[in-house]
Amino acid sequence: MTPLKKYHLINSIKYISFILLIIFSLSIGLSPLNKEILPEKISTIFNMAYLVLEKIGLIPSIILFLVLWLLSTKLNQLLAGYRGEALGQKKLKKLKKHGYKVFANMKLNHNSQKSEMDFIAIGDNGIFIIEVKNIKGDIIGHSDDKYLTQIKKTKHNTYENMFYNPIKQVNTHVFKLAEYLKSNGVNYWIEGFVYFPKKHSTIQVENNNRIYSKKDSKNLIKHIQEYEGKESISNSDQIKIEELIGKYAVRI
Repeated sequence: MTPLKKYHLINSIKYISFILLIIFSLSIGLSPLNKEILPEKISTIFNMAYLVLEKIGLIPSIILFLVLWLLSTKLNQLLAGYRGEALGQKKLKKLKKHGYKVFANMKLNHNSQKSEMDFIAIGDNGIFIIEVKNIKGDIIGHSDDKYLTQIKKTKHNTYENMFYNPIKQVNTHVFKLAEYLKSNGVNYWIEGFVYFPKKHSTIQVENNNRIYSKKDSKNLIKHIQEYEGKESISNSDQIKIEELIGKYAVRI
């Protein structure tokens, strides 16, 4: 399942669980009154919910409330991560118009080592891994630093958060993907990029030519299109690479 479809699915489940939670919660308090103060259709919904709760009993009803509440909370947390990948998919699928094949959510398992890659684009000018970070704020540091700093400002406060340099993370992905392809008879240079899709992200990383924010996402697409590898990838090798990556990833 692509990141965008996964995001929409989880978002739908979250809203359904939230609506059910509201209906079951209000049905108890409104059940004696809803016939008088609510439209007939809505009154019927609350009456049905009340009958369900009455049927299953007090303890199961409390458990149901807790399950729906926890489900809604957990799905909200999941959506925060999937939202970035969904935004990344919307941007990177534009590469398809230029002849690239794009894959998402690659979960590589090679030589007893696992690696999860957000997006991979394949064209005749190279193989590209794009790591997506769903972080907003000012991203500062140096491209060689082990950690970068996120500075997030609100009306009343400024927050700082250190996080592992995604350039180093994507370099690890490059190494592992290269090993996997080489072991299957394909040896081409792989380039890695980092993309921050949040609207209010600004990149202030020194010596940076591989990190992009939403503001300059057009330059990311342009960089990939204009990238000049050491050698072009033949059509037959592109097909082979697509098959190898397709074993562990979803095509978008």
